[in-house]
Amino acid sequence: MYWHIEYGGSWTTEKSCFANAGEIDMDVMGTEWLDEISTGNNRVQWWGDGRWQPETPIGKNTVYTFPNHPGGVALDWIRIL
Repeated sequence: MYWHIEYGGSWTTEKSCFANAGEIDMDVMGTEWLDEISTGNNRVQWWGDGRWQPETPIGKNTVYTFPNHPGGVALDWIRIL
């Protein structure tokens, strides 16, 4: 997963890898946005804008990007199913 965090007027790009079912709180201090998810052997959703997205989880072995959102999308949690 590629994501950004903005805090104190500057931002950084992060790459994170998660495994096993569960939810991960990504809502650290600052503003986070998601650029890309590569699901591998998992199904994945993210929590942003007050709901789990997408409604149907992203399938296994899928690279999911956000071409219509050049700045990424809101990110608070990641859910691995």
